[in-house]
Amino acid sequence: MRRHGSFRTLMVLAILVASSFPAAAATIVKVELQDPSTDDAIKSMQMKLDRDSVPAGQVRFEAVNDSKSLVHEMIVVKTDHDPSSFPYDSKKDEVIEAKVKSLGEVSELEPGKSGHLSVNLKPGRYVLYCNQAGHMHQGMWAHFSVTAK
Repeated sequence: MRRHGSFRTLMVLAILVASSFPAAAATIVKVELQDPSTDDAIKSMQMKLDRDSVPAGQVRFEAVNDSKSLVHEMIVVKTDHDPSSFPYDSKKDEVIEAKVKSLGEVSELEPGKSGHLSVNLKPGRYVLYCNQAGHMHQGMWAHFSVTAK
């Protein structure tokens, strides 16, 4: 009986020690969604990242819509393709989202609002883009890469 008690005590201690270590923290990527209403110096739509590469693992995208007048969003897609090759509905002036495998999005941020998206990313190439009508074709997208740890 004494052996089982010692084993249980060791197991409880092991669980307590393991649970006291925090999970790996997410890498934070700040994303600014901007257009000419944001600032006079900005002449077109743009998606500005504070970094364009991170190590594989949990990534938290913190998006803020810096626009003073337009709704923007941020969609994450793993792809080696240029955004100009994405399937596009020219009548709606947007990417056909059903034909692109999105890993998640921060959708429809009103001017001045912010949101976040946390995803577990594997090594590879990605594109972040806004799919509000015409925004991607006007430059609101960015390449993003994830490297092996």
